[in-house]
Amino acid sequence: MTTAKRIKNCLITYLMDNRPDESIAIIDASQRELATLPALAVAVSSIAPHSEALRDVERAQVELTLRIHAGDEDETVDIDSWTDQIESALNDPSAIVALGEDTGLYIYHWIYSGATQSFNDAALDTTFTAECLCMKSPPTPDI
Repeated sequence: MTTAKRIKNCLITYLMDNRPDESIAIIDASQRELATLPALAVAVSSIAPHSEALRDVERAQVELTLRIHAGDEDETVDIDSWTDQIESALNDPSAIVALGEDTGLYIYHWIYSGATQSFNDAALDTTFTAECLCMKSPPTPDI
């Protein structure tokens, strides 16, 4: 499994337990067209070796996009509250690092960068960005 896929799986698992509302589907962004709204799509926009000296350590740019219908959402939906709760979850590096260990990924560094909003085809997109330094867990040697 690629490092990008491991990162996505780690974040999907984490966000399933930390989403602000059960109606939000948490999905891999490559399957975005299959999701019903509201949905939070997880993507790794780029991944590259950290440096020539540390080729096994990778720097990944992560984007998570919350998409909801604009204008016809349920009156009980509080978009600002949803955004705040997602930002709070993404701004907890220790929880994400711990979950990475459970999914075969060493996350050395997690930095949540912030969120931006835009309207697109009668939908509101809120994109959350982060960066992580990580490495796939090495295989356990047979003893």
